[in-house]
Amino acid sequence: MDAEGRAGTGAGAGKDLRFLAVLLAVAVTAAASVALAVATPEDLFRDAEASFQAGDAAQAGDKLAEFRTRYPSHLLYWKASLMWARCAPDPDEAVRRFTLVAEKAPAGTKAECEMDLASLYMVTDRFIEAEAALGAWLVAHPTDERAEQAAYLRGICLAELGRESEAEMVLMPVFQKGTHPPYRALAGLTLASARFGRGLFTDSRAMYNSLVRAMWAADVRPQALLGAAKCATELRRPTENRALLARLIKEYPDTEEATEAREVMKVPARAKIWVQIGAYSRPDFANAEKAKWEAKGYTAALGVSRHGSLKLNILLLGPYATRAEAEKAARTLKTAGTGAFITRY
Repeated sequence: MDAEGRAGTGAGAGKDLRFLAVLLAVAVTAAASVALAVATPEDLFRDAEASFQAGDAAQAGDKLAEFRTRYPSHLLYWKASLMWARCAPDPDEAVRRFTLVAEKAPAGTKAECEMDLASLYMVTDRFIEAEAALGAWLVAHPTDERAEQAAYLRGICLAELGRESEAEMVLMPVFQKGTHPPYRALAGLTLASARFGRGLFTDSRAMYNSLVRAMWAADVRPQALLGAAKCATELRRPTENRALLARLIKEYPDTEEATEAREVMKVPARAKIWVQIGAYSRPDFANAEKAKWEAKGYTAALGVSRHGSLKLNILLLGPYATRAEAEKAARTLKTAGTGAFITRY
């Protein structure tokens, strides 16, 4: 074969090799596409779950929405639907999603949706809706392991709404017979604080002291020690008061309660008498309500009430020189339809 023929043959071979390379690339791409196309529902769910756990709710929500569209009969569908609702970008969308999922969900998922929905109402200060949702949930699931949590949250809602007697009826069984330490302890703190606010210092002291002693209430011991110390002051037990404050400072030096105890021990001051008319989780809302009452001619102030990890901004009117004056003001407010009770702050 002459040189020209050999050159032509070489060129043809080169073209054939390039053609084969292109075919191979196409085949690899097609294989990858097929692999993606046949990715299992479990793979999609795991990807979404990983995004959710990594804090990327938007990406997780998109994947879960795809899962719900593509695999409505899959065993993971309801778990994916619940997670999808939890990925909502804002409270209103979350309410829409939880409501949508709960409509047709099996009992277990429906119960979780309803609990999440009630908690969402609380976070957004929709206490009337939250209380109603939690009450209905407790009727439907009285033996559920989350019943104590639901009862505690309902009690807080009732207290927020000024329905103190109902709140105590709901919270007392949680405190006395609860099996979940966090909610049992928080219920006890709430009850002790309510009794203190009504001037029932002996009862309040007994409840605080029971929380100080209880092994299951270790997480709220700083608050219980401070509460018991304040009761001792009201009952004119100065030695007991200082002993409790000293213990609080020694055992829990880095807490907010210890900081308050240090201030009390430096500058002893008797708590003033106020009428409490509200408690709000959002400071901006509390300030707005304070301004409304000041516009009506009242002297108003904001305080802070802590129940474990829950911090409430309390709205106070006063202070009053005597308890009799405060009780008269409270009666007037109640007659006008405003929930009110006596407290010291």
